[in-house]
Amino acid sequence: MADHQLRSAVTGYEALLSSLPLGLMEIDRDYQLRFRNEAMSQITGDSAEASYLLRQRGEQLFESGETIDEYALSLEGQPQRNLLLAITPRKNDEGDDSGFWLLVTDLTKQKAMDSQLLQTAKLATLGEMSTGMAHELNQPLNIIKLALSNLTNSLKKGRATEESIMSRLERIDSAVDRAATIIDHMRAFGRVAGEDFAPFNIASAINAAADLVREPMVAKGVKLINHVEEPVWVEGNTIQFEQVLINMVNNARDAILDSSLSGAVTLRQALEEGFVTVTIEDTGGGIPPEVLPHIFEPFYTTKAVGKGTGLGGSISFGIIQDMQGTIWAENVSGGAKISIRLPIFNREKATALEIGQ
Repeated sequence: MADHQLRSAVTGYEALLSSLPLGLMEIDRDYQLRFRNEAMSQITGDSAEASYLLRQRGEQLFESGETIDEYALSLEGQPQRNLLLAITPRKNDEGDDSGFWLLVTDLTKQKAMDSQLLQTAKLATLGEMSTGMAHELNQPLNIIKLALSNLTNSLKKGRATEESIMSRLERIDSAVDRAATIIDHMRAFGRVAGEDFAPFNIASAINAAADLVREPMVAKGVKLINHVEEPVWVEGNTIQFEQVLINMVNNARDAILDSSLSGAVTLRQALEEGFVTVTIEDTGGGIPPEVLPHIFEPFYTTKAVGKGTGLGGSISFGIIQDMQGTIWAENVSGGAKISIRLPIFNREKATALEIGQ
């Protein structure tokens, strides 16, 4: 009777594990495969190589004491799969660790959806900035047109000198450079961001983002004051970080214009041991206490229907979290402050990169 109950329990136990939507492997103390469910077979595609790579990574995590890891499974001739690995120690009859359970969640579709959502939000931001960008592009175009008109008149009247011609050509050249910089920034910001992280100079990224939004903000009566100058290297995706900054600056601008006709948004940078904190502070009167805990939640927005998706805060939170950083909001005298804290990239590597540029 007892044997029958035991066999019945084991059968039910295996049936339960087999039906789990998560990939599951049981690895014993000798690192031998004891059990694999159907979901794991689907994740690996019954590929011996894929199964070996996952077991190898699982063993590395188990031996290091880590319990969770994001892992990119790459096999020749197949698209990359983004997986979340979780390790749970396997116990023997005495209650001691004897191998481990490897649980695998396939995040590939979720990552693709997140990427699409990110791009949609970014294009919405570009659309919002387009009017201001058109205004800013008109300035160098007007300079070029005026310089050419003056140059043409001087030549017709025989008053052109080498010095006056060179002066106007220099103005035209400078205006062309300015227009090209604006277009390059918008093109870089608008392109689909890759998933790869790389070291980048956070001051350069902040300056690029500030250049994109400064003139449109000034046109609406809001100054953008950028005090970030010191080059500091962090690791992440430059385009995504710029999107976070632009989202936060645009939110600060809207808060100011909701309560006043003018104001200022100030960017600052502070360094501490191993970390850099970037702050975006506004004069918009502050965030209502009941709103403050929710501003980084998905689809939470205080804007009128049609004027906000509520995605900016949650997308920004996710981007900064992926960079191993934190982002938070607080009220200060006269307004609100958003703080972004990120780990500084290895200084020796950063110096080598800076020298190589």
